[in-house]
Amino acid sequence: MSKTVRIFDFEESPTGVGLVIVRTPISGDAMTASDVDIEVAHLKADLDAVAIRMKAALARRAHEQRRFQRTVDGPGT
Repeated sequence: MSKTVRIFDFEESPTGVGLVIVRTPISGDAMTASDVDIEVAHLKADLDAVAIRMKAALARRAHEQRRFQRTVDGPGT
């Protein structure tokens, strides 16, 4: 698993999940092109990590909704 800089996160609400910025500024002071590349790579890794967690949250919600629906409909339906 790659290092993330914990700049992005997500929040769950009754209507879904949303991306949020938890820290500003979102990058350091780049002095070289290499610094820029490194900062962007860290941001991409952070976004990728949050995307995985957001998708897991959506999958969990769908599973819970199906389980609740089976409870409401009764066994064997």
